[in-house]
Amino acid sequence: MKTDRYPREMRNAFSEALFTGTNQRVGLLHHADADGVCAGVLLTNLLQLRGASVESRRVATADFDFESTFSWLRGGRYERVATLDINFLSTSGALEGLRDAAGCTVAVYDDHDPGDAPKAFEGLHYFNPHAAGLGADFHAPACGFAYALLEDGDLDGSAASLVCMIGLVGEGVAGSFGSEFTELKALVDRLRPIAYDLNSAFSLPDRHTGQDLPRKLLSEALRAEGASVSEILAEIEAHPVRQQLASNAAMIDEAVRRTVASLDRRPNVETASGLRVHLLHFANEYAIVNWVASQVRQRVKPGLVVAMQDMPNGRTQIEVRRSRGVKHPDASALLRSLDDQVAYISRGGHPPAAGATIPSTEVAAFDAALRRHAASSL
Repeated sequence: MKTDRYPREMRNAFSEALFTGTNQRVGLLHHADADGVCAGVLLTNLLQLRGASVESRRVATADFDFESTFSWLRGGRYERVATLDINFLSTSGALEGLRDAAGCTVAVYDDHDPGDAPKAFEGLHYFNPHAAGLGADFHAPACGFAYALLEDGDLDGSAASLVCMIGLVGEGVAGSFGSEFTELKALVDRLRPIAYDLNSAFSLPDRHTGQDLPRKLLSEALRAEGASVSEILAEIEAHPVRQQLASNAAMIDEAVRRTVASLDRRPNVETASGLRVHLLHFANEYAIVNWVASQVRQRVKPGLVVAMQDMPNGRTQIEVRRSRGVKHPDASALLRSLDDQVAYISRGGHPPAAGATIPSTEVAAFDAALRRHAASSL
């Protein structure tokens, strides 16, 4: 698998920051979607092969709490800490708090728009392809980065390659990683429902999914040393955890279907250029705002979808998605432009799609700020 989109200098620097020898205690924070889970499993495997003791924490956007995460870090007494794919942490101004809570060297990998958050803290090493000058539209998911580190350490294998491919398919970027994916189209088609189920687990509270179900499925796949890709894939497809994740995905599908059907999808925000903007607002206990925004954007071409979802924890998640063929505006920059008018808890993303979390008490302020910005600048 091609890993040339991850500069070797970046990989070497990340390894130097993280790997100091055997018997070290490492705390690993990774995102809860397919990319983050696959990256976390791959990096955990590499660390363990190098003799480290690893404790990992899956971080979901829906219930992310800086203080509980920092408390977990403070209690771990780790010698090194790594984070993978947690864009709402590494672009939200929380990096200094992360470093202080860890109390040790921290290595952060993230490929989202870094915005203008400061990255130069002593003891914290920030790795981002955009910061390396690779362009705002460049997408280099964390699972591919973790796989590249494995490859650098001569620890490549069928299972690791398969886990990486599941992450890439879940992130929707498999086709951009080289011709091998078109040649393996039948395999990618089999991986797609697995990746979808992992992403669906990310949308459900832990009482439905269990903290370790997605990791359990992939970690056991990595133990199939020497097996072929088809044999490992057959084991994953038949695994009881896979069946539970598929059941969870069906719950998400139904919640999204009902929500989309209930929404008025007519353009409702005036813009300076005539761009069709669809501002949606709904409530649901499942974190489905990304799924809803994705489905609506496919039905309202061309245009921009801004979806707001009120969560039971008193927070509102926001998702901005451009429909296909729409090149502007930059979704991440749009959210960033409202910084001085909206009290974000976190935000981050890419030019085509971005997200944020705000206190639900800020919904009216966000709505008004977005409409003012749209009328003058979109």
